[in-house]
Amino acid sequence: MEYPTLAFRKLPREHTALDQGCLYWLAIEQESDIRRLARQFLAALPSTQSTTLIAANGMLDAILEPIPSDKGPNRLRLFDIALDAAPLAVRHLLIELKRCIKTKGSLVLMVLPESAWSAIEDDEAASWLRQLSRWLHKSHCTLVIMNHGLSTIFDQDPVRMNAYMAGFATMQRQQGSITYQVQFWRNSLGVSAARTYQLEWHKQSFVGRELGLLDKSALHAPDHDQFLIQRSALQDIPSLSARWLVFEQAETLFNRALNAKAATVVLAVNENRQVESLARMARRLRNACGSAIKIVVRELNACLRHRDQQLLLVSGANLIIPARTPGEHFLMLINSIQGQLWFRPASDDMEALMARLQPPQVRGLLQPSEFLATLDQVYETASGDISHQLVELQISSSLKPAQCLGQLSIRRFGDIATMIDGKLYLFLFACSAEGLEAALGNICKLPWTSLFSQRQLFQHPEQLPREIFAHSELPEETAEADPVEHELDSPLEQPARTDLSPRRITLKLNESHDDVFGTA
Repeated sequence: MEYPTLAFRKLPREHTALDQGCLYWLAIEQESDIRRLARQFLAALPSTQSTTLIAANGMLDAILEPIPSDKGPNRLRLFDIALDAAPLAVRHLLIELKRCIKTKGSLVLMVLPESAWSAIEDDEAASWLRQLSRWLHKSHCTLVIMNHGLSTIFDQDPVRMNAYMAGFATMQRQQGSITYQVQFWRNSLGVSAARTYQLEWHKQSFVGRELGLLDKSALHAPDHDQFLIQRSALQDIPSLSARWLVFEQAETLFNRALNAKAATVVLAVNENRQVESLARMARRLRNACGSAIKIVVRELNACLRHRDQQLLLVSGANLIIPARTPGEHFLMLINSIQGQLWFRPASDDMEALMARLQPPQVRGLLQPSEFLATLDQVYETASGDISHQLVELQISSSLKPAQCLGQLSIRRFGDIATMIDGKLYLFLFACSAEGLEAALGNICKLPWTSLFSQRQLFQHPEQLPREIFAHSELPEETAEADPVEHELDSPLEQPARTDLSPRRITLKLNESHDDVFGTA
């Protein structure tokens, strides 16, 4: 019987096949991906495979419900571990496996959160793995661990544990794609290490492609030193050499650039309503011309938000030059990307990309359960294109909840808040970590440090006290409070900030001062 694989489509079997009597470990960044991979893996198992699924935090139903009845093993043993008991279960895993697994050749899938491994100290990890590996080999059983979170008991050095494991791989969201990295993988087909793939979720399974070798001929293309630029992007730049071809309209420039091999294309953006059309241009250029072409977007006015910048970068842009960049610095930045190759994924599905970057059509104060449901929706479809900020703010003891809400002004769609036990939970859609302080300054009418006594950041909604959220409601005194600023009704448009510059004005004075100031 052919032994099972992780069931990735279009990935070599030698990087996904599982041997009997071995331990394979996958560290997966996002919970939605861990559910999908577990589901894909189980659905592809032979019907006769003796299988056990162990999961924590209520993950069993989320994994099993979408699996068709005609897929996967005929019999599947299930074990659900309470979240607070997961560390103890990990520490005594070998004892429990010996007690529960009696059939040789069994396959065990464990899906556990990162917190479950807190019971294993760094100096115990090798011994724990060694004993587990010996039992697996003796019983001809295979253990696949899917760990939610990239931090593991390996202390960021899994290779030193390869004597006890047959494989270790990671899956994380990066720059709009899912990156699958095989640190090492061993089975009857051979030994592999240091392989990287990009994955897409398509038709209920992950489809992969390896990051291929680059076509070095593009680096020596005849147009590698040519610049195609939109005239408005020149701004304060004087006349340039014959290598610079200037175009009046972006569409004319785009049509000419479709034949480029390694040229530099410079587009201009004046307002954020142009961003989506520019993103489509960049994506078409990238798909048509390959990785050696350089695509630059110059901001004429300060109009690009974090979401806009990331959309352009994910769509194919190498560089975004901010507004007010002097001409000499602009030329320096252009020169700095010469010879650069673009490594990001180049998916043709622009509509899916746009949808991922679209904020939810809600803002302001929500009930705790609604707040949590909105977060789950956002993070379920997230793919690393943009970052969000989830923060817990302890309301100052001198303020009542309604008073605190009265000092908030939430303008953007996707920015939501809720309140539980004197704490304000705030979610900021498409906000970078570096921009959090500025965002809090924009939302709070007073300095945020005068409204809140402390702040805590969360990386994922799973870190929130979900049980409390599910059974709590907003305090009664906040029922009439509304921190939403209603002047902005569009979920996409924010007023563009106009750059100000000094202008010389000559004031004319009458010859007679009496005509100006009057007479006594």
